Amino acid sequence: MLSCPFLIIYLTLLAQSLLEILDSNLTRAQRDNDLIYHQDVPSVSSLPVIQLASMVSSIVPPGLLEPRKTLGNSNLIFGELIGLGAQTAIGRRRIPIVFPLFNHFRRNL
Repeated sequence: MLSCPFLIIYLTLLAQSLLEILDSNLTRAQRDNDLIYHQDVPSVSSLPVIQLASMVSSIVPPGLLEPRKTLGNSNLIFGELIGLGAQTAIGRRRIPIVFPLFNHFRRNL
C-alpha cells in the first residue's frame, strides 16, 4: 500500500501529465483548423439566429379520412373496436376504489 505522500506525488504527476496531453491536443486542433479550414471560428454572438422551418407536412389519403365513403355503408372491419387509451380509461373506472370516489364527487357536485 502506498503511503499518503507518495500518493499525493503520484496524483500530482498524473494530473500534470493529463494537462499536458490536453494542452497539446488543443494546440494541434487549433493548428489543424487554421491549416485545413483557413477560417476563424466565429463567436457565438456573431452567428445568425436559426429560424424555424417546416420539415415535413402530413398527407393523409382521402380514403383514410372518411373510410365509410370509400368502403360504403357496410360494417367496417374492426369498426366496433375502441382505442387503447379509451380501454385504459374504462378499465381504470372499473377499479373498486374508483367507483365510490366517483359517486361521492358526482353527488357533491
